[in-house]
Amino acid sequence: MLPDNMVLSGSISSRYPSENSELLSLVYDYETVQLGPGDFCRNLDFAATGAFVCYNEVVGAKLHSFGTIREGLLAVCLADTRHSTWWGSEVQNTEVPFCPAGADIEVGQEAGLKQSVLLWNTQELEKVLGSVCLDGSAARQLEGLQSQVMQSKMMLGSMSRNLRNWGQFIGSLVSSMSARQMSLTPERFNDLGVGVLLSIADEMTGEETPQSLSRVRALDLVTRALELDGRMRHVPCIIPVLAGHLGCSRRKLELAFKQVVGISPLQYLNRRRMNNAFRDLATGSLEQDTVTAVAARYGFSELGRFSGTYQKLFGEMPSETLKSTRKPSRIILP
Repeated sequence: MLPDNMVLSGSISSRYPSENSELLSLVYDYETVQLGPGDFCRNLDFAATGAFVCYNEVVGAKLHSFGTIREGLLAVCLADTRHSTWWGSEVQNTEVPFCPAGADIEVGQEAGLKQSVLLWNTQELEKVLGSVCLDGSAARQLEGLQSQVMQSKMMLGSMSRNLRNWGQFIGSLVSSMSARQMSLTPERFNDLGVGVLLSIADEMTGEETPQSLSRVRALDLVTRALELDGRMRHVPCIIPVLAGHLGCSRRKLELAFKQVVGISPLQYLNRRRMNNAFRDLATGSLEQDTVTAVAARYGFSELGRFSGTYQKLFGEMPSETLKSTRKPSRIILP
């Protein structure tokens, strides 16, 4: 059992199939057999709490893995579909394996396969969800998802493109965390896991559409998102994390923002942060403030990208705004 009060992250390599099976024994009743010549190697980058785990892996030899996923877990695998088979069938571009507790898994992997695996501990997740204000529709969606994944074998089809986009994002995040280039608190990391799971449930059960999302509900979500983003302004804006904390799917949050303000939450919140950065720079002084400090204050860690976006929005570099003596009058959001 992983601790609740910290995110464990790092990298691990296994050099023998038996080491690999032992490494993943917390997740699977698992065995790996090497099928072709060459040196076996499985490299994992991972980030994990007791409720949500993600790991990226690269395999160094052709192999076959089989076993059963352990009790209380849900798993999604986002593999390079050109080199992976599940249950004896090649995984197509429109499919993503989704494995509930007790499901038998049978996976064939070619040398060089890269994949990301998302895992939820449903018992621990219930504790996390208890601290999130889930509305009735989200609760029903999770119940619907649980009932659907009671099947031993399941492929996610129509929503796999979105899931792959999230997978690429989360995989990149985990790589950065394992290399100690960035960090997330356990709460924010769990929010990310909740957001992705609710998004899967949302797309599979299809409860919310633009027509069924009421104006009152949309306005409430946007208002709470703005309040939360204001408290989290010093960290990068990550929409699945925001959605998870609000107890809704990413799709539902995007629908709410487009209905209320006409653009996506990422666009709106980043522009709002830029707007605040402009005000701070325009009212600051060279003795008391710097462009780097103001950018960091609003979660922009890459100064070059911040300056480029800032110049496009305001027509000048942030250093020019800081040196000016005028009062802030230029805004990019109402």
